[in-house]
Amino acid sequence: MQKETLIFSRILSKKGISDQVARLFEIGLLLKDHIVGYYSDKIPFKFLNDVGIIFPVKNLYGDIVSVYLRRLSKEGPKYDSLPFEKNILFGLHKTFPFIYKQGAILVEGPFDVFVLMSHGIHNVCALLGTNINIYQISLLRRFTDKCYIVMDGDPVGRSKGTEIRDKLASYGFETKLVFLPVGYDPDSYVKQYRGLPL
Repeated sequence: MQKETLIFSRILSKKGISDQVARLFEIGLLLKDHIVGYYSDKIPFKFLNDVGIIFPVKNLYGDIVSVYLRRLSKEGPKYDSLPFEKNILFGLHKTFPFIYKQGAILVEGPFDVFVLMSHGIHNVCALLGTNINIYQISLLRRFTDKCYIVMDGDPVGRSKGTEIRDKLASYGFETKLVFLPVGYDPDSYVKQYRGLPL
């Protein structure tokens, strides 16, 4: 168990995720039939015999709506989750006080949230994809009307970022679209440059 805990710590370090953030989001390391780290719920049947980083997906009120797995093996999709309605913003249940004060930084996925928070950027939440719907817009509007949109630095990220910016602007948001260099996503950019070009 001590060896497995050390492996977990090394994986977090390699991913740029602090122990504090791992604890905050209940991140664990799934090793087929058991878990080390901070994830404390049952292993979903779907993920038994998998190896990867596992954590709960929670709504604004802290209720678990899904479980997310980032596989470390080559079998199956790299990212996977239990089915759920994407009417949440990932991380918002922890970051809304910062968003209320500073505006929101919108990113694509959970690992962007983890790495940004590990580097001191707390006013962040994730779309869990590259689209935004009316439920997510309504959630965001409860806390801010100012939004930085930081998608991955590839053609899809740039195109979808523009769509999100225009959609938020149509609902009265003050928006800024941040283009990252090709080949970067928010977490890799922050790990290299220790900040975002906001």
